[in-house]
Amino acid sequence: MPRKTSIPSGQSKVTDVEYASELSTVSDSTGRRVGAAEWAQVPTSESPVIALASYQSQDAALTIGKFQSDKIESIIAEPLQAGVRSLAWHPGSYAGVIGTIAKNLLPTLHYFTYIPDEHRIDMRPISFETEEVYGLEWDPSGQYLAVLKKSSNEQVTIYKKTVTGIKKVSGALLDRNHVVRGYDISWHPEGRGLIVGASDRKSTRLNSS
Repeated sequence: MPRKTSIPSGQSKVTDVEYASELSTVSDSTGRRVGAAEWAQVPTSESPVIALASYQSQDAALTIGKFQSDKIESIIAEPLQAGVRSLAWHPGSYAGVIGTIAKNLLPTLHYFTYIPDEHRIDMRPISFETEEVYGLEWDPSGQYLAVLKKSSNEQVTIYKKTVTGIKKVSGALLDRNHVVRGYDISWHPEGRGLIVGASDRKSTRLNSS
């Protein structure tokens, strides 16, 4: 269990939790270099499900696995045409999105659904996205997805979840005066906007309308 450090008298009451000494190494059985990994946010009485996406384009795949006896055991793997940089499960469901490395104008954004009862992954490309994807994050409500891309005309794109997948609702540039590359993206906890960490040593705030 994490251990709490003592707080000297007279100082503010802040709890400092030490996790480093509690970490241990586990292995996965995919045999692939992992470019993105995330646990599914679905309440379950069974072992939680994790998605692992390989980074290298050769033999790329999205693997769904479970943690069993100090190992991540593969349940099913879906082949991909390019390596993956980012992955985001939709909150509370077995659906999600992956963003891949740009390759030969192939789609770089894919909506997937893991169907446990049928032991399969349904993978659908978002065909109008071909720019390399650097970051993905759902807003707290699970209704909107922010996509951070390597692009000269629209680096942040917002999609809305639909019954069958996602649809584009808006887009933005980080800086209209010069090219800035974004590297990470995060929603405000109440969904009121986004923060993007970028190559110009600035964090850009994008407000939601």
